[in-house]
Amino acid sequence: MKLARSWLSDYDWDFVTSQNMLLCQAKNALHKPTSVGHDETKALWQSRHREPMDLDEAVDLCRHCHRLAPFCFYNGNTFAAIIRDVIAQ
Repeated sequence: MKLARSWLSDYDWDFVTSQNMLLCQAKNALHKPTSVGHDETKALWQSRHREPMDLDEAVDLCRHCHRLAPFCFYNGNTFAAIIRDVIAQ
């Protein structure tokens, strides 16, 4: 049995952006949106992150957003940190 719930509802786009900024600051890397993937990823995240979904769908959304590369650096770390926090709850 799969459990559909709003796994990502606490993580709005401002949180995602802040998470990436913190990761970049820790490594002295540039925190900046990309010209290609940022707007598409933001729109996708904002349209889906509050939806009830199975945990594997939440993981897939994070993976998809990582691959769209909304930020210059640490996209994988940003979305991995979010889904890791979701799973730890």
